[in-house]
Amino acid sequence: MLTSLAQTTGGGPSMGLIVLAILGALAAVIAVLSRWGAVFVIFTIMAFMASISYGMAGEDKTLSTWLAPVEAQRSLIFLFMGGLLLLSFLVHGLSREGVFSHGFALVIVGLYNALMRAVHAEIMDAALTLVFVVVTQLGLIVALSRMVRDETDWYKCFRCVGIASLLWIGAALVQLAINPDAMLRHGPYFARFQGMTFNPQAAALTLGITSVVTIFLALNDPKHRYRVFWTAAAGLNLVFLLWTGSRTGMGIFTLGAASVLVSRFSRVILLVPIVAGIVMVTLTLLGDAASDISSTADRLTSTEDSRTHAWHAMWQVFMDNPVIGGGPGKEDRGGRSENSYLYGLAAFGAGMGLLLLMLFVVSVAQCLRLFMRRGRAPKRWHPIIDVVIGYQAVYFIAAMVEGYIMARVNIHILMFYMTASIAAALIKRIDEGQAEWYTEEAYDVEHEAEEGALYSEQYGEHIDAYEYEYGDGAAVR
Repeated sequence: MLTSLAQTTGGGPSMGLIVLAILGALAAVIAVLSRWGAVFVIFTIMAFMASISYGMAGEDKTLSTWLAPVEAQRSLIFLFMGGLLLLSFLVHGLSREGVFSHGFALVIVGLYNALMRAVHAEIMDAALTLVFVVVTQLGLIVALSRMVRDETDWYKCFRCVGIASLLWIGAALVQLAINPDAMLRHGPYFARFQGMTFNPQAAALTLGITSVVTIFLALNDPKHRYRVFWTAAAGLNLVFLLWTGSRTGMGIFTLGAASVLVSRFSRVILLVPIVAGIVMVTLTLLGDAASDISSTADRLTSTEDSRTHAWHAMWQVFMDNPVIGGGPGKEDRGGRSENSYLYGLAAFGAGMGLLLLMLFVVSVAQCLRLFMRRGRAPKRWHPIIDVVIGYQAVYFIAAMVEGYIMARVNIHILMFYMTASIAAALIKRIDEGQAEWYTEEAYDVEHEAEEGALYSEQYGEHIDAYEYEYGDGAAVR
């Protein structure tokens, strides 16, 4: 039975696939050069690439899914897409409406990461880290500075992550139909779901946050016709999340969902039975696999301690090398990633610890600024404000048990920069009083009409296409 594209091409990509990849890259470059709106497509692709990875059954055995050739090259594709974001900035420039976020603090963390890798004689690794930080993270910051200028853009960004989630779910469903074993990590008593990633924990880190995003969109997306897709995606994400048996993933979902539901209780009453129905139907269709899901779900209540030993080991490495750390990548030098903060200290020393503290402080300060302005924002903005603050909290809390802050490619990199940029835009709009430009009636009319924007080829400026009439015909702007 064929379980991957690689098997159809003799173990590697065919000339046809290479030609298609080149043509696709050229098309992406042309799209970015010709139209600013293409950056949302690029952002969606980056979100999908950050959600997948090459599946591993053990230390030496690679599991092949049908998407294996793409999974194997996901870092390269992610890097290329980040380069396109930088290119779009160089071509279209930064408009007067652009806003920069506290995400620059995370860039500084990445640059120090690269520097310390060089100090530890990991020259090639340091160079690669530097390239990823400059191209992908800097690309995200400058692109998002223009991507989050108004309310319509904020929802577009969340939809990008939602679409990436739908693509991930679609890829997993295809693999379930072909060969489910390629997405399972078999244990002595049950099999845990790892989906289109390299292990169940990685899958849970993705599913935990995409479950939150799809629920947010199902409750709040102004384009009501899309909500049915977000509701279905939320149900499937939850099934897969339970199947991973990850307590971290479930914790991310619980904290994130709380921030989404806090201002939407009345709608939640209607959404819960629908999502529950989707979950039950999916479990029924999965048949025998449902027993594995039940077993892995039991793991969520386990009190087994799987991290304290690693935390003690990393702390000891830091105490032995407090200035520059023990270096990354080896178990006995602090390379085990079970806590972003301890990993930073163990691998890169006290300097990294101070930078991570700085990142936390500036994020808290920005979230407090936004929270203090929540009362002045229109009620329809409250769900966005809540989920932005909620994710920033999730990012730092979950980092206490996972090491993704140091990762080059991860869905949480995109989510951090996206929510940080939206927070900066919200603060600016509220301070300028621009929320008063729209009445509630005008807002409803806006999202019933076809969304779009006009682009000036001469200046590359974004011209809002919002103009409504009400009462005696006066325009609301």
